[in-house]
Amino acid sequence: MARHNRKRRPRDPVDRELAEQREAGLIAKLAAQAQELHEMEAVATDARSRLRSRAVKLAEDRELDITDIAQATGMSRDTIHRLLRQRHAKPTRHAPAEPMAAPQSTYRVGQRVLHPYHGEGTIEHVEGQVLSIRFINEPEKVIQLLGGWATLQLADATELPNGDAIQEAPTR
Repeated sequence: MARHNRKRRPRDPVDRELAEQREAGLIAKLAAQAQELHEMEAVATDARSRLRSRAVKLAEDRELDITDIAQATGMSRDTIHRLLRQRHAKPTRHAPAEPMAAPQSTYRVGQRVLHPYHGEGTIEHVEGQVLSIRFINEPEKVIQLLGGWATLQLADATELPNGDAIQEAPTR
């Protein structure tokens, strides 16, 4: 127990037990108040977002003037104008482009591969082009490589990178 609390604790064991029970009750009450506060914050956030969307809707429909909305909601006119601009924003050529989806790797989990430096290993995880490989020479480490840039070869020559076996043409 901290030194600054020693003087506040009663010396009598019964009084000390009662003090500890009182502290436990206060801590439980404080936790309940914190939970209630979090719930109230969530409700307030939801109400704020609904208020903003309603204000933008009224301004768009020209049912209310932006000044009237600002006075009624407490939002500034600039905030309402910014919300309207965000809603009607059109992508421009200067806007950042949407990121392209990363191409999927042709490798799959469980395949045995050969690397010129690390040697033979097994693919343990594939996420997009990133391959997590555990090599036989270093079994304690998992090394991540980019499948498109890594100089990997399949250890089993009869297997294709996508996991299918090589199909031989039937001979007549």
